[in-house]
Formats: sequence, structure tokens, C-alpha cells
Amino acid sequence: MPIVTFEDAVSQLNIIDQDQALEESAIIEPMISAAIGMVEHMLERDIYENAAEVPASTTNAIIFNELKATKQSALTMAIKLVISTLYIYREADLDVVLTKNPALKACLSGFNSVVVG
Repeated sequence: MPIVTFEDAVSQLNIIDQDQALEESAIIEPMISAAIGMVEHMLERDIYENAAEVPASTTNAIIFNELKATKQSALTMAIKLVISTLYIYREADLDVVLTKNPALKACLSGFNSVVVG
């Protein structure tokens, strides 16, 4: 199961109308991958769904399916917060600093010193 599904993202964005969700899928779907990449960049660690995906040369990876439930929830929430930010500011000409978001910082704080994988 993906870390964050399209349905998870739509729910996070509070899009209730299914037609609107489908119309905006071309915008939302790439935001999921971008958000995961941005969280990886913030943590300076690669995130994989399961151990089979991890290349042999990768060190210090986060293997999502091997995390305990609380860590999975924190990582998922961090990704969703980034998706929200990307969606809200998708056409804005603003300099948004994600690391100033206290909820995002709290979600990621437990991953800074923990070696997983």
C-alpha cells in the first residue's frame, strides 16, 4: 500500500466533490511524489515502502512498512502537510518555508536521530 494514496491526499485537501477530485488529479498526483521527495530532502534520508525496494548501495533509508504505527502516522502526516502546502500555494509567487511549519517539524522530529533500515 502506498505511503500516501490519492484518496488520502484528496481527504487532506478537504476536496469533497469527487468530480473536482478527478479534475484536479493531474495536479494532485504529482504533488504526492513531490511531497515525499521534499520530506526525504528535509530528513536527508530516502523513504521506501518496503525493504525489497531499497537499493543495495543505500544507507540509512527509512523503510515505511518496518516502522511502528506511530512513526508511520507521523511520516504520513508530514507528507500530507507538505501536500497541503503545495496545493495551497501551487500558483502563488511566494517564498514558502516548509520548515517553519510547527506541525511538520513535530512530525519529522523523531526521524532526525533514529537509524532505520
